[in-house]
Amino acid sequence: MEFEDFGYLRRVYVDDIGVQLPMLSSTAPVKEVRERLRNPLAVELLLGTLHQLPGPHIRSILQLGLVSADVGTKLKDHLKALCMKPSAQTIVLSPVRLPSTLHCVFSFYLHTENRYEYLAKLIWQARETIPGRAVIFIQSHEDILQVRRTLRGFGMNAKIFSEVYGNGQFQEKWKFLLLRESEAFGTDIPLVSHVFVSFAPQSWQTFLHMSGRAGRLGNVGWVFTITDKRDAKHVRRVAEDLSVDFTNHIVDVNLAQVPPASVDSFTKDPELFGMDPQYVVQQHYEVQAENPDMANRSREFFSKPAYKQFQMENYTPVAKLQRRFDSAGKLARDVERNPSIVLDMARKGLVDDQLRPTKRLKDQMDLKTSKRAPSPFEKKR
Repeated sequence: MEFEDFGYLRRVYVDDIGVQLPMLSSTAPVKEVRERLRNPLAVELLLGTLHQLPGPHIRSILQLGLVSADVGTKLKDHLKALCMKPSAQTIVLSPVRLPSTLHCVFSFYLHTENRYEYLAKLIWQARETIPGRAVIFIQSHEDILQVRRTLRGFGMNAKIFSEVYGNGQFQEKWKFLLLRESEAFGTDIPLVSHVFVSFAPQSWQTFLHMSGRAGRLGNVGWVFTITDKRDAKHVRRVAEDLSVDFTNHIVDVNLAQVPPASVDSFTKDPELFGMDPQYVVQQHYEVQAENPDMANRSREFFSKPAYKQFQMENYTPVAKLQRRFDSAGKLARDVERNPSIVLDMARKGLVDDQLRPTKRLKDQMDLKTSKRAPSPFEKKR
C-alpha cells in the first residue's frame, strides 16, 4: 500500500468521521450511557460498518493511523476497539444478560445415575441455604404427576401449580413447586429464592425465562441447572450467551466446586491445530490485526514460501503412506534376495543412472496391490 492511500484512509476514517463522534465522559449518568448503548449514533454504526469491510491487513493500518492522528485518548481507544478483530471488538448493541443479583450454579450427573435422585440429594445438601421457596422446572412433555410421586419417594414434598394457586392467590405454606417449562406464564410467584432447572435448556431465551423466577425486586436469587454430563457443552454455550461465568460455578452433588481445568476438559471445544486449514488463517489474522509493526508488510509475507519447509503440513492420506511404506519394504527384501532386479528397474526407467528412484517408481509405490497379482517385474507372456 502506498503512503498516499494510507493518508486517504486516515483522513476518511479518523479525521472526518472520528471528529464527529461525541464521546461520553466517564462521569456521565448511567441512564445516558444505557441510552447510547440501546440507540447508537449513526456515526458509530458507520464506523462499525467500515471496520467490517476491509481485511485484517487494512484494519491494522487503520490502527497505525489512530496512533499517528492527533485525537483524544478516549476517542482513540473507542476507534481502536472498532478496529479490533471480532473476538476482541466492542459490541455497540448491549448484550442480553442475567441480572447481577442472580447467581448461576451448574451440576452434572452421569447418564447411569437417576436424575431425580441426584436432584433430591443436591437440594438436601443445599437445604440450609434456601431461605424462601424453590421452583423446580421440568420439561413440557414430562408427566408432572409421575415426577411429583418420584420426588416424594425421595422425601421431598413438592407440589404442583394447581395445589398452591387458586382464585387468583397463593396458599401460604409450601416450599417446593414443580413447574413445566412454560407453565404459569405471566404469574408472579412470590418469595422464590431458588430455581432448579432439571434439564438442559434449549436456548438462552428459555434459560432467561426460567431464571427470572428468582431474584425479583433486587433480592438475591440462585439458579441451579442440573443436567446430564453429555449435555454439558450445550449448557456452556447457553450460559456464555448470557455472559454467565460457567467454569467457576460447577459443583458436584455435595456442593463442592469442580476445578475449572477439569470442567474445560469435557465442555470446551478442541482448539484448532496445524492440520486444520483454518488454523493458518487464524494465525495470519492475529499477527496482522494485533501487531501494528507487521501491518506494513504485504500479505505475501505470511503466505506459503516457494520452497517446502519442514513446518509445512503433509496432507497425504494415511492409507497411501502405509501402502508406500509396505511397498518399499517388499522391494527392499526383493533387492536383497536378488540384486539383479535393480538392473531391470534401471532398464524400465524406475531408477536413474545413480540408482536413485524416479518419479515413476514413486508413483508405483502408491498403487494398490493384491496377493494374487502378477509381479510387475515379470515379463509379460
